[in-house]
Amino acid sequence: MNKSNFNQTGGLPLTTERLDEMQTAWNVLNSLGNIIGTRAIISGCNLLFGNNVTDGFVFINGEVMPFKGGLSMTTVIIVEETITDEFENGEVKAVHKIRYATFGTGSPSYLWSSFKRGKATNTIQEELDQKATLAALNTALFRIADLEKKTAVFQSGGSMVFWRKPASQIPTGWAEVVDWRGRLPIGWNPDDSAFDQLGETGGQKTRNITAANLPANIPTDAIKLNASHSSFGIKTGTDTWVNPATVNNGGSGQALDIMNPYRVVMFIEFIG
Repeated sequence: MNKSNFNQTGGLPLTTERLDEMQTAWNVLNSLGNIIGTRAIISGCNLLFGNNVTDGFVFINGEVMPFKGGLSMTTVIIVEETITDEFENGEVKAVHKIRYATFGTGSPSYLWSSFKRGKATNTIQEELDQKATLAALNTALFRIADLEKKTAVFQSGGSMVFWRKPASQIPTGWAEVVDWRGRLPIGWNPDDSAFDQLGETGGQKTRNITAANLPANIPTDAIKLNASHSSFGIKTGTDTWVNPATVNNGGSGQALDIMNPYRVVMFIEFIG
Protein backbone atom coordinates (compact mmCIF):
# COMPACT_ATOMS: atom_id res chain seq x y z
CA MET A 1 0.00 0.00 0.00
CA ASN A 2 1.22 3.53 -0.77
CA LYS A 3 2.11 5.69 2.21
CA SER A 4 2.18 9.50 2.70
CA ASN A 5 4.44 11.19 5.30
CA PHE A 6 2.60 14.17 6.80
CA ASN A 7 4.66 14.46 9.97
CA GLN A 8 7.36 16.80 8.65
CA THR A 9 8.69 20.29 9.44
CA GLY A 10 9.05 23.13 7.01
CA GLY A 11 5.42 23.46 6.01
CA LEU A 12 3.91 20.46 4.13
CA PRO A 13 1.82 21.64 1.19
CA LEU A 14 -1.58 19.98 1.90
CA THR A 15 -3.06 20.21 -1.56
CA THR A 16 -5.79 18.30 -3.32
CA GLU A 17 -3.12 16.10 -4.85
CA ARG A 18 -2.14 14.87 -1.39
CA LEU A 19 -5.75 14.03 -0.60
CA ASP A 20 -6.12 12.15 -3.87
CA GLU A 21 -3.01 10.16 -3.04
CA MET A 22 -4.62 9.09 0.24
CA GLN A 23 -7.75 7.91 -1.54
CA THR A 24 -5.70 6.00 -4.10
CA ALA A 25 -3.71 4.31 -1.32
CA TRP A 26 -6.67 2.73 0.46
CA ASN A 27 -8.41 1.68 -2.76
CA VAL A 28 -6.04 -1.29 -2.79
CA LEU A 29 -8.13 -2.78 0.03
CA ASN A 30 -10.92 -3.43 -2.47
CA SER A 31 -8.83 -6.18 -4.04
CA LEU A 32 -9.07 -8.28 -0.86
CA GLY A 33 -12.69 -9.03 -1.67
CA ASN A 34 -11.56 -11.16 -4.59
CA ILE A 35 -10.43 -13.80 -2.08
CA ILE A 36 -14.07 -14.85 -1.82
CA GLY A 37 -15.32 -14.09 -5.33
CA THR A 38 -16.78 -11.39 -7.53
CA ARG A 39 -19.88 -11.17 -5.32
CA ALA A 40 -19.46 -11.89 -1.66
CA ILE A 41 -20.81 -11.18 1.81
CA ILE A 42 -17.93 -9.91 3.93
CA SER A 43 -19.84 -9.44 7.19
CA GLY A 44 -23.36 -9.01 8.52
CA CYS A 45 -26.27 -9.51 6.11
CA ASN A 46 -27.86 -12.08 8.43
CA LEU A 47 -31.37 -13.33 7.82
CA LEU A 48 -33.77 -12.47 10.65
CA PHE A 49 -37.30 -13.54 11.51
CA GLY A 50 -39.82 -12.25 9.00
CA ASN A 51 -37.44 -12.55 6.03
CA ASN A 52 -35.52 -9.40 6.97
CA VAL A 53 -31.77 -9.06 6.42
CA THR A 54 -29.43 -7.05 8.64
CA ASP A 55 -26.90 -4.42 7.52
CA GLY A 56 -23.41 -5.52 6.58
CA PHE A 57 -20.64 -5.23 4.03
CA VAL A 58 -20.50 -6.82 0.58
CA PHE A 59 -18.09 -7.07 -2.32
CA ILE A 60 -19.42 -6.43 -5.83
CA ASN A 61 -17.20 -6.62 -8.90
CA GLY A 62 -14.02 -5.32 -7.28
CA GLU A 63 -15.54 -2.87 -4.81
CA VAL A 64 -16.18 -3.18 -1.08
CA MET A 65 -19.25 -1.26 0.06
CA PRO A 66 -21.80 -1.12 2.86
CA PHE A 67 -25.01 -3.09 2.55
CA LYS A 68 -28.22 -1.61 3.87
CA GLY A 69 -30.53 -4.40 4.88
CA GLY A 70 -34.28 -4.66 4.90
CA LEU A 71 -36.98 -6.96 3.58
CA SER A 72 -35.27 -9.62 1.47
CA MET A 73 -35.75 -9.48 -2.30
CA THR A 74 -34.37 -11.54 -5.16
CA THR A 75 -32.11 -8.78 -6.53
CA VAL A 76 -29.63 -6.22 -5.19
CA ILE A 77 -28.76 -2.82 -6.68
CA ILE A 78 -26.07 -0.21 -6.00
CA VAL A 79 -27.29 3.19 -4.84
CA GLU A 80 -25.09 6.26 -5.26
CA GLU A 81 -25.82 9.44 -3.31
CA THR A 82 -23.94 12.63 -4.29
CA ILE A 83 -22.83 15.19 -1.68
CA THR A 84 -22.38 18.75 -3.00
CA ASP A 85 -20.68 21.82 -1.54
CA GLU A 86 -20.20 25.46 -2.49
CA PHE A 87 -16.75 26.43 -3.66
CA GLU A 88 -14.97 29.77 -3.02
CA ASN A 89 -16.02 31.03 -6.43
CA GLY A 90 -19.65 30.41 -5.60
CA GLU A 91 -20.08 27.26 -7.71
CA VAL A 92 -21.82 24.22 -6.21
CA LYS A 93 -20.11 21.01 -7.17
CA ALA A 94 -20.18 17.32 -6.23
CA VAL A 95 -17.49 16.71 -3.65
CA HIS A 96 -18.35 13.28 -2.31
CA LYS A 97 -20.24 10.14 -3.39
CA ILE A 98 -21.74 7.65 -0.98
CA ARG A 99 -22.21 4.19 -2.50
CA TYR A 100 -23.99 1.25 -0.90
CA ALA A 101 -25.83 -1.89 -1.93
CA THR A 102 -29.40 -2.70 -0.97
CA PHE A 103 -32.37 -4.74 -2.11
CA GLY A 104 -34.16 -3.36 -5.12
CA THR A 105 -34.73 -3.52 -8.86
CA GLY A 106 -33.00 -1.65 -11.62
CA SER A 107 -30.16 -1.88 -14.07
CA PRO A 108 -27.73 -3.24 -13.30
CA SER A 109 -28.97 -5.58 -10.61
CA TYR A 110 -27.47 -8.68 -9.03
CA LEU A 111 -29.13 -11.85 -7.80
CA TRP A 112 -28.97 -12.03 -4.02
CA SER A 113 -28.50 -15.78 -4.29
CA SER A 114 -25.20 -15.17 -6.15
CA PHE A 115 -23.59 -13.59 -3.07
CA LYS A 116 -21.46 -16.11 -1.17
CA ARG A 117 -20.38 -15.79 2.44
CA GLY A 118 -16.68 -16.32 2.96
CA LYS A 119 -15.08 -18.40 5.70
CA ALA A 120 -13.01 -16.88 8.47
CA THR A 121 -9.39 -17.50 7.49
CA ASN A 122 -8.49 -18.74 10.98
CA THR A 123 -10.88 -21.69 10.54
CA ILE A 124 -9.70 -22.83 7.10
CA GLN A 125 -6.72 -24.86 8.31
CA GLU A 126 -8.80 -26.52 11.02
CA GLU A 127 -11.40 -27.59 8.47
CA LEU A 128 -8.69 -28.85 6.14
CA ASP A 129 -7.21 -30.94 8.97
CA GLN A 130 -10.59 -32.60 9.45
CA LYS A 131 -10.91 -33.60 5.81
CA ALA A 132 -9.83 -37.01 4.59
CA THR A 133 -6.58 -37.35 2.70
CA LEU A 134 -6.63 -38.28 -0.97
CA ALA A 135 -5.23 -41.72 -0.14
CA ALA A 136 -7.97 -42.36 2.43
CA LEU A 137 -10.62 -41.15 -0.01
CA ASN A 138 -9.33 -43.42 -2.77
CA THR A 139 -9.35 -46.36 -0.33
CA ALA A 140 -12.96 -45.63 0.61
CA LEU A 141 -13.97 -45.30 -3.05
CA PHE A 142 -12.29 -48.63 -3.85
CA ARG A 143 -14.14 -50.34 -1.00
CA ILE A 144 -17.45 -48.82 -2.13
CA ALA A 145 -16.86 -50.02 -5.69
CA ASP A 146 -16.04 -53.49 -4.33
CA LEU A 147 -19.23 -53.54 -2.25
CA GLU A 148 -21.27 -52.48 -5.28
CA LYS A 149 -19.90 -55.45 -7.22
CA LYS A 150 -20.67 -57.87 -4.39
CA THR A 151 -24.22 -56.59 -3.94
CA ALA A 152 -25.03 -56.24 -7.64
CA VAL A 153 -27.04 -59.49 -7.45
CA PHE A 154 -29.57 -57.78 -5.20
CA GLN A 155 -31.00 -55.69 -7.99
CA SER A 156 -34.79 -55.76 -8.03
CA GLY A 157 -35.93 -59.26 -8.96
CA GLY A 158 -32.37 -60.54 -9.40
CA SER A 159 -31.74 -62.36 -6.12
CA MET A 160 -33.30 -63.13 -2.76
CA VAL A 161 -32.33 -64.27 0.71
CA PHE A 162 -33.88 -66.17 3.60
CA TRP A 163 -35.71 -64.14 6.27
CA ARG A 164 -36.63 -65.93 9.51
CA LYS A 165 -38.31 -63.08 11.40
CA PRO A 166 -41.87 -61.71 11.11
CA ALA A 167 -42.84 -59.85 7.95
CA SER A 168 -43.41 -56.69 10.01
CA GLN A 169 -39.67 -56.60 10.75
CA ILE A 170 -38.46 -56.74 7.14
CA PRO A 171 -35.90 -53.90 6.73
CA THR A 172 -36.72 -50.83 4.66
CA GLY A 173 -35.87 -51.39 1.01
CA TRP A 174 -36.70 -55.11 1.12
CA ALA A 175 -39.95 -56.96 0.47
CA GLU A 176 -41.27 -60.50 0.50
CA VAL A 177 -41.08 -62.46 -2.76
CA VAL A 178 -44.70 -63.56 -2.68
CA ASP A 179 -44.56 -66.06 -5.54
CA TRP A 180 -41.97 -68.09 -3.61
CA ARG A 181 -44.34 -68.92 -0.75
CA GLY A 182 -44.25 -72.64 0.06
CA ARG A 183 -41.51 -73.44 -2.48
CA LEU A 184 -37.92 -74.67 -2.47
CA PRO A 185 -35.31 -73.66 -5.07
CA ILE A 186 -33.73 -76.17 -7.42
CA GLY A 187 -30.68 -75.64 -9.62
CA TRP A 188 -31.10 -74.73 -13.30
CA ASN A 189 -29.95 -77.50 -15.66
CA PRO A 190 -29.97 -76.78 -19.41
CA ASP A 191 -29.52 -80.51 -20.12
CA ASP A 192 -32.69 -81.57 -18.27
CA SER A 193 -36.03 -80.58 -19.79
CA ALA A 194 -37.60 -80.51 -16.32
CA PHE A 195 -35.16 -77.85 -15.09
CA ASP A 196 -34.06 -75.91 -18.19
CA GLN A 197 -36.46 -72.93 -17.82
CA LEU A 198 -35.83 -70.29 -15.15
CA GLY A 199 -38.96 -69.70 -13.10
CA GLU A 200 -40.51 -73.06 -14.00
CA THR A 201 -42.52 -74.58 -11.13
CA GLY A 202 -43.29 -78.20 -10.26
CA GLY A 203 -43.39 -80.84 -7.55
CA GLN A 204 -45.98 -81.72 -4.91
CA LYS A 205 -46.07 -82.29 -1.14
CA THR A 206 -47.69 -85.76 -1.24
CA ARG A 207 -47.85 -88.69 -3.63
CA ASN A 208 -50.47 -91.42 -4.22
CA ILE A 209 -49.13 -94.85 -5.12
CA THR A 210 -50.76 -96.31 -8.22
CA ALA A 211 -50.26 -99.54 -10.10
CA ALA A 212 -47.71 -97.78 -12.24
CA ASN A 213 -45.58 -97.27 -9.11
CA LEU A 214 -45.51 -100.98 -8.21
CA PRO A 215 -42.73 -103.32 -9.36
CA ALA A 216 -43.24 -104.67 -12.87
CA ASN A 217 -42.94 -108.40 -11.77
CA ILE A 218 -45.33 -109.23 -8.90
CA PRO A 219 -44.90 -112.84 -7.57
CA THR A 220 -48.02 -114.86 -6.85
CA ASP A 221 -48.61 -118.21 -5.14
CA ALA A 222 -51.20 -120.90 -5.82
CA ILE A 223 -53.42 -122.07 -2.94
CA LYS A 224 -53.95 -125.80 -2.44
CA LEU A 225 -57.48 -126.87 -1.54
CA ASN A 226 -57.23 -130.27 0.25
CA ALA A 227 -60.01 -132.71 -0.59
CA SER A 228 -60.63 -133.68 3.02
CA HIS A 229 -60.01 -130.27 4.57
CA SER A 230 -61.03 -127.70 2.07
CA SER A 231 -60.45 -124.09 3.01
CA PHE A 232 -63.98 -123.50 1.85
CA GLY A 233 -65.35 -126.23 4.21
CA ILE A 234 -66.43 -128.53 1.33
CA LYS A 235 -65.01 -132.00 0.72
CA THR A 236 -64.38 -132.56 -2.97
CA GLY A 237 -62.67 -135.96 -2.93
CA THR A 238 -59.63 -134.68 -4.80
CA ASP A 239 -57.06 -131.93 -4.17
CA THR A 240 -57.56 -128.72 -6.12
CA TRP A 241 -55.04 -125.88 -6.82
CA VAL A 242 -56.43 -122.37 -7.18
CA ASN A 243 -54.07 -119.99 -9.00
CA PRO A 244 -53.46 -117.14 -8.45
CA ALA A 245 -54.26 -116.20 -4.90
CA THR A 246 -56.40 -113.15 -4.21
CA VAL A 247 -55.27 -110.65 -1.53
CA ASN A 248 -57.96 -108.77 0.33
CA ASN A 249 -57.96 -104.93 0.31
CA GLY A 250 -56.73 -103.71 3.70
CA GLY A 251 -55.58 -100.11 2.94
CA SER A 252 -57.27 -96.69 2.65
CA GLY A 253 -55.30 -95.13 -0.24
CA GLN A 254 -53.82 -92.31 1.85
CA ALA A 255 -51.13 -90.34 0.01
CA LEU A 256 -47.51 -90.63 1.15
CA ASP A 257 -45.84 -87.61 2.75
CA ILE A 258 -42.68 -87.05 0.69
CA MET A 259 -41.53 -83.83 2.39
CA ASN A 260 -37.95 -83.74 3.69
CA PRO A 261 -37.34 -82.25 7.15
CA TYR A 262 -37.78 -78.48 6.79
CA ARG A 263 -37.91 -75.12 8.55
CA VAL A 264 -40.29 -72.43 7.34
CA VAL A 265 -38.61 -69.15 6.29
CA MET A 266 -39.54 -66.25 4.06
CA PHE A 267 -37.81 -65.24 0.84
CA ILE A 268 -37.16 -61.50 0.55
CA GLU A 269 -35.55 -59.37 -2.17
CA PHE A 270 -33.99 -55.91 -2.35
CA ILE A 271 -36.31 -53.40 -4.03
CA GLY A 272 -34.36 -50.18 -3.40
